[in-house]
Amino acid sequence: PIQVEGGEWNAALVIRDTKPYQKALRDYEKKRDMETLALTDSLTGLYNRRYFDRRLGEELKRAERYGSPLALIMIDFDHFKEVNDLFGHLVGDEVLVTASRILSRGLRDVDALVRWGGEEFMIIMPETGVETSLKAAVRLHALIGEAQEWRSLAPGLAVTVSMGLVNIPWAEGPLSANQVLSMLDQALYKAKNNGRNQIIRYIAERDAFERV
Repeated sequence: PIQVEGGEWNAALVIRDTKPYQKALRDYEKKRDMETLALTDSLTGLYNRRYFDRRLGEELKRAERYGSPLALIMIDFDHFKEVNDLFGHLVGDEVLVTASRILSRGLRDVDALVRWGGEEFMIIMPETGVETSLKAAVRLHALIGEAQEWRSLAPGLAVTVSMGLVNIPWAEGPLSANQVLSMLDQALYKAKNNGRNQIIRYIAERDAFERV
């Protein structure tokens, strides 16, 4: 007992074994790290296609529910096979890593930059209307084409990209992920087929294309 004014106060010290709690915390952190790895591209550190599929589904539902604008950009590195053939695959890998950093600097925190596969990237831009997405696409296209980093990777190296841009037309009704991907693919194909190093927007309302 401890003597205090007005009487005695009994106190007890209880020592608990913290090992189970520490193990639970380690297990949680391990699970979280594994989930992060499962959604991350090992080369660039960007999100991967698995993350894109999940995030796109979420954003489509959100945009449909609230009628909010949504923009997507598909990026393909021009003549990437020639980069690998002329400068080597290590330089090709560095191009993708460097481009991921350049593009990330030009995006907002709410945007998602994803390595779709190979030399193709995807960008999800929530709450983004036509005018804002057009300006963003032009800015990102210039950041890649005008980047000074390419000179340090290999003498004579030049990097450009082709882009497909789609704005979700909610007035026309809900769209599935497959429909959106088809639109992006068509726009990117048009950009590459027209000579590459350009941005093509697919206008779903009119089933038409325009060069940005």
